[in-house]
Amino acid sequence: MIDWIASYMLSDKNLPERAIIFYKHCNALQPTDPKWLLSIASCYRKMGNATITMEAYQKVFKQFPDNLEALRQLVRLTKETGHKDAKVYAEELKKLEMTATKRDVRSPERPAKYASFF
Repeated sequence: MIDWIASYMLSDKNLPERAIIFYKHCNALQPTDPKWLLSIASCYRKMGNATITMEAYQKVFKQFPDNLEALRQLVRLTKETGHKDAKVYAEELKKLEMTATKRDVRSPERPAKYASFF
């Protein structure tokens, strides 16, 4: 319910500040879900503050280093702003995408822990 309310507020360009409050509550309830921090970063982006947006996505990437969305946004932001770390983030993204692709190719249709039952 809170997620829906925050999404509604975010859809109105005048209310991302309020949506951030809701997303912070969601993050407090589910701190292991990167969705909330990504949503907060998206709100900052909508507000037009590149510095805070960059910091928000860096926080997501630091807490969830395998999160492709955070890294994609960091690559986009650093390229747009001419940030010195643009190349570093682009290389990290390339590595992570390759790892994710390999993982997808290798993953069996059934989880290994249940394979002995079938």
